[in-house]
Amino acid sequence: MQVKQTNRHAKLTINPDDSVTFITAQGREIFAYSVIQNRSALIKAVAPLGIHQVVLQENGILTAELDEGKVVARTDMAATPVSDDEPLGLFPSELNTMRLIFEEETGQKRQQRIYPTCAYPEILNNYSLTWVHKGKVSITIKGKRYQGIFDYVLSPNENGERNTQVVFTPVSENGNIVAFEVIYPTGERQMLRLISAGRSMPLS
Repeated sequence: MQVKQTNRHAKLTINPDDSVTFITAQGREIFAYSVIQNRSALIKAVAPLGIHQVVLQENGILTAELDEGKVVARTDMAATPVSDDEPLGLFPSELNTMRLIFEEETGQKRQQRIYPTCAYPEILNNYSLTWVHKGKVSITIKGKRYQGIFDYVLSPNENGERNTQVVFTPVSENGNIVAFEVIYPTGERQMLRLISAGRSMPLS
């Protein structure tokens, strides 16, 4: 969370990456990322996957260690009420998002959506990274604008090599680019799968 003084009027803004900026009547501008609203329910839901610890980074990204790498994700700002008939746990939803269903102390069941994100948004800001909606991103690669959604898994650096910059390796099917393997300067790798505009075509 970041706090600073401002002369702007009181206002609440939910940003595309589900961070929030709000200005109080006293002129304090507060910036914060969304957080998981029931951490114990999430840890219980992912335990069968061999995940026993979930970490919230300062940039709002949830991380968890796997044998094959690291999971990276973000959460919705809100957890909305759902029917009492909904089972508790973590369930897949549209566009590679997940739904965490948990129960409050009052007995009310709620759902909070979790979606994949890029592991190092600060680095990809150099490529005009913008958040479109619930995990969707827009990014400029080699002068062309693409929309896509990242995989949850960040694969480790297997050979120990590091890069001076991000490397985007295209993945093609039937002559069309359908994804990019993003190799960060750390040597870690994450897939960016393209969506919309025919899924495989760059957006103008």
